[in-house]
Amino acid sequence: MYSDEAMKHLSSIGTVVYLQVSLKELENRLGGLYERGVVMKDGIGMSLNALYEERIPLYEKYAEVTIDIDGLSVRDAARQLVDKLSMR
Repeated sequence: MYSDEAMKHLSSIGTVVYLQVSLKELENRLGGLYERGVVMKDGIGMSLNALYEERIPLYEKYAEVTIDIDGLSVRDAARQLVDKLSMR
């Protein structure tokens, strides 16, 4: 997501969840960006760090639920998400 408009649209159709993760953890989890289908605004020339720095403010601004997933397994992250959503 690259714009306020896109984030507003997501907010209008559901709950925006921000899975907060450090850049280092993200690099470890993602592996190959292009094989994963990660969209880079400036194409191949954009670094993951630049993408991360650009998107974080939007995620923080629009998130209704935030979960810090650094070091969590997928199962534990999902459990935290279910817990937070059930409290809403």
